[in-house]
Amino acid sequence: MASIEIPDELFQRVREFQAVITALADKDITAEACTELILQQGLDSMLANLFGPQGAGAMLQTIQQLSVKYPKEVYQFIAEIIDAGESEIEKERVKNELGFHSPAA
Repeated sequence: MASIEIPDELFQRVREFQAVITALADKDITAEACTELILQQGLDSMLANLFGPQGAGAMLQTIQQLSVKYPKEVYQFIAEIIDAGESEIEKERVKNELGFHSPAA
């Protein structure tokens, strides 16, 4: 695992914030795990600030551009989202919108 250096004052804030995370998680958490969680949340928050105000068209273009550069990863990710979160009715709707029709019974 990589290590980073942060100012002592910032690390002290992280250590004190552990109490908040411990209260939310109902279990003790290490300073390292707390720091990792804070960094992940910070990255997610920054992406949300960057892309949140964008309209659906801009987000679609971003996904399309990503799929050109990383087709395997993007399409596999989309497939996993569909498999994990969609009901059978929703999957059928998506298939129909994409032009995939179930064979007639």
